[in-house]
Amino acid sequence: RRENSRQLPPRMADLQAIFLIEAYSIFKSRRPPFHLSEHFRDMYSALAHGDDSLTLLINLPTRRSRGPSNASENMSAVQFQATEKQRLLLACYLLDYQHSSLFGRAPLEQSSELSRTELPFPQTTPIWDATPGDDDRRIIDAWRGQHAIVYDSISEATNGAAMMQFPPSHIHDAFQSLLMMAWSCKDDVPVMDVVGYLDPDHLLQTVQDSPSIKVAYHVSMLTRNTPVRDLLAVSGESWVMAEKLTSSDLYIQSQIAVRSWAGQTTGMAYSASPRMPSPNEIAVNRAVYHALEILRLFSDPNVAMTGLLFDEWSIHLASLVLWARSYATSTNDQSPRRVSVSIPQPSEPRMPHLDQAMGAILFATHEDSAWMSDKSTSVVLQWTKQRLERVGPPHNCGVTNGALDVLGKLVCRGAEEGWF
Repeated sequence: RRENSRQLPPRMADLQAIFLIEAYSIFKSRRPPFHLSEHFRDMYSALAHGDDSLTLLINLPTRRSRGPSNASENMSAVQFQATEKQRLLLACYLLDYQHSSLFGRAPLEQSSELSRTELPFPQTTPIWDATPGDDDRRIIDAWRGQHAIVYDSISEATNGAAMMQFPPSHIHDAFQSLLMMAWSCKDDVPVMDVVGYLDPDHLLQTVQDSPSIKVAYHVSMLTRNTPVRDLLAVSGESWVMAEKLTSSDLYIQSQIAVRSWAGQTTGMAYSASPRMPSPNEIAVNRAVYHALEILRLFSDPNVAMTGLLFDEWSIHLASLVLWARSYATSTNDQSPRRVSVSIPQPSEPRMPHLDQAMGAILFATHEDSAWMSDKSTSVVLQWTKQRLERVGPPHNCGVTNGALDVLGKLVCRGAEEGWF
């Protein structure tokens, strides 16, 4: 390929490789990029502006025929290629949403444009994963039997979930579920205000019932109700991952934003169980609820990791939300003052029976004040750090290493004055 050529590779396998490399570099590389790569953005833009990627009518149960070539089979192959591009476009939309929401980045222009259109609802996984030896009729009949309602667009599926009775008539697969969550969060909700929007809890009734999808749902709702970039900047002492804020004014603005968000006292208080959501429930309390749900899922001994690329980061964000809320509402007047960020790091406190202490915090049935103490917050931070340290070899993943660096500081100095 010519060096200055902007033309996309012709083979679908090459486009899929660009996507997979991008996903790996974001979540698993040693030096995660600040922004999505130029190759990814070019591919995303070409797919978003393609003639057939947004056509709803091609999203039908069909597979490419690999038998002898004739006119009808050629048409089927063209249709199959269109569904491949369509599915890759939706995957790009989902990856950009995850990158922007989890790390406090601005979404790409392509995603903003697509959010104002009718994105096609993807085919179910059994049809997509079918092999040439499978019987088409049997697969389609089985799919229609499982999915009594066929949706053309993601918005139609999301709206349909809100009106579906319980138990639901059908369950969406993992890819469909993640797209519905991303679509539900596409409109920015002002986290600084007492907002009149409920989290779309009804989605949990129609999405795949698995730990990974539950984690994905709760972290989506957590980021929806949290000023993520500001929280990362404050906890990272002016660093957002490996990105340094360009001025002290931006750092001060982040401190003010986190203080305003975490210190909210109007609206309903958080209640661990049972949870009755209300339009008057403030954003930080909803973020606290979802943070606790994430940590509860990962505290289950049967759930080591769910397989999501952002498992570790979800745990980290959950612990930061609890730390910020506890710090903002702490009544401890004896906290030492943070004299300088460059002082030597004090030794980490060691707490025996950490899992038992964490369980007592997570599964308490008391109100919000039951765990709002420096000691409880220290348990959460130490447990999270210990959990991430067990994931894999040290210095192997930039995202996890960045989280561990921040957690190390918060474990030692997270109760000191002057964070925000």
